[in-house]
Amino acid sequence: KAHEPGETTAYSPGEVAAMMKALPPPYDLLILFFACSGCRKSEVRGAQWGDFSDCYTTLSIARAVWGTVIKDTKTRASRANIPIVPELATRLAALRGKAAAGAFVFHNRDGRSLDLDNACRRIIVPALKKAGISWSGFHGFRRGLATILHSRSVPDKEIQRILRHSDLATTMRCYVKALPEST
Repeated sequence: KAHEPGETTAYSPGEVAAMMKALPPPYDLLILFFACSGCRKSEVRGAQWGDFSDCYTTLSIARAVWGTVIKDTKTRASRANIPIVPELATRLAALRGKAAAGAFVFHNRDGRSLDLDNACRRIIVPALKKAGISWSGFHGFRRGLATILHSRSVPDKEIQRILRHSDLATTMRCYVKALPEST
């Protein structure tokens, strides 16, 4: 009598653009970061300026933040470099300013990693609701990236590498969604 799992969400590029338009800085950049990087919530929280290559072309996933605890990534496979698209690189370079290498990219007033659940409650969800945009959580960006890459004929193994899954079957079964226009 197990409960059947519900359908998961994969945000489309149009939904990402609408969210970015509805949100104030730096929350619009936070959405772009999630949508383009394929990072997990804990990995976005753990991203520090020193994790980026010189021209922001790659990001080294080096740590995760859960609550107030900074720790290793979910798996060994998760600890890897991922590509950063030019639009995100440009926005990150503009945001950094004189921040130290060890500073968190998304941080609170005290310099600690931004509490994304709190940001959702206070800023993101109210702004999206006001704009008539539904919110299905941060993991929808990860599935959205996998789905878009697959629809653009990026090899499955490359998608697996970007999402840093140890098993290709997980990437294909749980992250790549069928697009309505394809079916």
